[in-house]
Amino acid sequence: MKVEARVMCYDGRDGGIGVMSTIDGGAMLCVLDLAVWAEAEQSLGPLVPSQIVCRMANRACVRSRGAGRAWIEISNVRKEVEFEVLDSRGAFNLLVGKTWLRAASALHNFANDTLILHADTGPIIVENQNPTLRAQEQQALTAPAQPQPPPNQDKEQPTADENERTTTLTKEETTPEIRTVMNNIEPEQQPFRRSRRLAEKRGMDLYWVSAEALEDVERRIVELVDEEEEWWDALEVQALDEATVTDPEEVVESAWRAEKVSDEERRLRQILLDDAPSPQIEIYALDDVLDRAARNKARTNSAPDPLPQRPRLIPSLRVTDPFNHARVTEIMSKVKIGDDLTAEQREKAEDLIREFADVFARSLSKVLPVDITELRLDIPDDTTFPKKAGQRRLTEPQRVALYHTLDELEEAGIIKRVSQDQVKAVSPVNMVPKQSSAPRPSIQQLQRMANAECVKYNIPVRYLEVGTEPVDEGGETQQAKWRLVQNFAAVNKVTQIRPFPMGDLPAKQRWAAGKRYVSVMDLQAGFHAIPIAKESVPYTGFHVDGRGYYVYRRMPFGLTGAPTTFCEMLASALHDLIGVHIDLWMDDIASAADDFDTALGSLRLFFERCRTHKLSLSPAKSVFFMSEAAFAGARVSKEGVRPDLRKVRAILEWPEPETVLEVMGFLGLVGSYRTKIKDYARMARPLSDLTRDIKVETPTRGRGLKQAYRRALSNAKITHTDETRRAFVKLKLALTSEPVVRAPVYDGRPFIVSTDGSKYGFGGVLEQEWTELDRHGREVKVRYPIVYASKRTLRSEERYIPFLLEFAALKYALDEFEDMIFGQPIELETNCKALADLLGNQKLNSTHKRWRESIIG
Repeated sequence: MKVEARVMCYDGRDGGIGVMSTIDGGAMLCVLDLAVWAEAEQSLGPLVPSQIVCRMANRACVRSRGAGRAWIEISNVRKEVEFEVLDSRGAFNLLVGKTWLRAASALHNFANDTLILHADTGPIIVENQNPTLRAQEQQALTAPAQPQPPPNQDKEQPTADENERTTTLTKEETTPEIRTVMNNIEPEQQPFRRSRRLAEKRGMDLYWVSAEALEDVERRIVELVDEEEEWWDALEVQALDEATVTDPEEVVESAWRAEKVSDEERRLRQILLDDAPSPQIEIYALDDVLDRAARNKARTNSAPDPLPQRPRLIPSLRVTDPFNHARVTEIMSKVKIGDDLTAEQREKAEDLIREFADVFARSLSKVLPVDITELRLDIPDDTTFPKKAGQRRLTEPQRVALYHTLDELEEAGIIKRVSQDQVKAVSPVNMVPKQSSAPRPSIQQLQRMANAECVKYNIPVRYLEVGTEPVDEGGETQQAKWRLVQNFAAVNKVTQIRPFPMGDLPAKQRWAAGKRYVSVMDLQAGFHAIPIAKESVPYTGFHVDGRGYYVYRRMPFGLTGAPTTFCEMLASALHDLIGVHIDLWMDDIASAADDFDTALGSLRLFFERCRTHKLSLSPAKSVFFMSEAAFAGARVSKEGVRPDLRKVRAILEWPEPETVLEVMGFLGLVGSYRTKIKDYARMARPLSDLTRDIKVETPTRGRGLKQAYRRALSNAKITHTDETRRAFVKLKLALTSEPVVRAPVYDGRPFIVSTDGSKYGFGGVLEQEWTELDRHGREVKVRYPIVYASKRTLRSEERYIPFLLEFAALKYALDEFEDMIFGQPIELETNCKALADLLGNQKLNSTHKRWRESIIG
């Protein structure tokens, strides 16, 4: 059935285009022919990528060229639907399927070949407007009657197969009677047959029924399970069964009607189902499509710009052929292996990586979802969310980057495009710049930057041997990349968070330090490997202008329960390896050993666990068997733990703070390395004093104390003095000397604790001695620090007398070092004789007695 329709852009910016549409209640989608869309591209707007692959009636699979959204209007009934665009090879202009018919509550009456639409004013009956049908009906009415051939005239004899098929579908004893009645019908009473093939046969026999059509009816009764198909098949069988008990003329009319419907359904059914991409997908040449569009539409204007040919989706080699030679070669070119290995050791390392090449993912689309955990938001069903998402406007570069990111995430199966009714919460999205990773600076470059700071603040230059002039690092400035971020604030407020401790970062760094062979690996898009529970997916929705609604199928950044879920996943997969063969901080995973074979065995155990639980490693971020590697924000090596030079450069580039909030931000950054800086609290005291006595206004109703405190810190301006500026520069220079703290050794050697206390702060250092050779080859004892501890004294502690300050400093240091020295031999060093006498004094008040027991015990 064909009716006139109008397709208009969903934003209503113009009147759209008029096309002859084909009504097909069996089609799952609405489909627009590629030639028609090419003509109306300016009206309907650009397409969005689509993964739909349509199986045609001849079983060929044709990929959708894209998807769009538009209004489709038939007889003043307008509904908004999504449509796919594909090359129908002229079969139709617009195929109106179930999506529009259901939205319009349309009913196709096959008895009189009409379409009933339900409008506000009442039902609307639309007749079949097929121009071919009208022309043939008019020709049948005006053409002179053809002489009937005599019954005995030679005709094309049916074959044995046709006789068998006729016998199957009709009762043998009634067949001659039906044929006789059909031969006596006048030509003017001939029912119209819309099949081109039947029209060609009509010259020989006006009432011939194709054997292929009847065979198709028989096959559908047995094979098809669709309700509509079963209904029509039952109608055909009923018409044939009634031939024995009803009037022959009615039997013929019913048979013609049933065959007419069957042939219409078979000819117009172009899209039967959606299917996954297959290697046999047939994609037609774009030039041929445009040429046919020019011939059929006879356009006078110039042809539109050629449509981009989307590449065929090729299954990931990580799934189909993980050990493909080209894939393994690319992985080997991206991973980094230590340069100081022997030839035999390097060969073993490369063989291990090749053996487990399937655990590496080269890109986001190659990341496999894990099956050991999933993200659950546990949001109550009666929770309501804001109707407006507060979406920010994006610039053109941001929009282009956003569309590219969405295509990449959708191709990887991380997000999915959905309709509005499938989303329960909509969060705003934004694109923020992400600077490309710069190469790690050398220590000489950092020392030159430190000298420049000394010159700026009139402080003696510390590193005279490197100079003060900046040196070009040789790196090219790259264009900033963009990162997709979401503000899930509304969802996070009602999310149930499960507690999961993160662990002790300095302890993890010390575990990896002090060993000869260090390997560090990073997961490839670790968050995106965790599926989201089905009931939680609707709460991850977001809207993109021009694309529609999306939801996450795998865990994104920004959800308050995401870090806990991620750590829980790694703990479940690697629980018995952590602390023995590997250690990890978020997605940074380190393995270290003094012996090469031991390190090789630890990596094998880790790779086997990755294969079992589908963990995906990034080859570009993995280094193996190194003498020094960056792990969890620090550099670990045989010598110990050093600060990451990238973080040191960030500290040197920090501008002079102007508010208390900026001071606290700087102290927070440098304070993350306070365990590696001697006397940190004493150096930072002038700046930390600026953060005291901040007046916070009582928050008004509906506003939290945290926001009020932050606002007070931001509004509090500071005035720098020479003392604060010197403290600022000293903290910047503290890490440029590349301090090293060693990992503790538990071989019976004692720990040495040195402390110092004053009214401005407490400080302590934990050390151990190592035996080394001096320049003359003699063994000497060398003391190395393991960890530093310091703090600013409280106002109550500032009033302590000197020996109590030393006493409090000793207790503070031992409390800080307890996780390393508990149960180990300890040597205490102090320059306060009164402290030594105090520890042996039995006549102390209750507070000091408790302190002494905690120190001695």
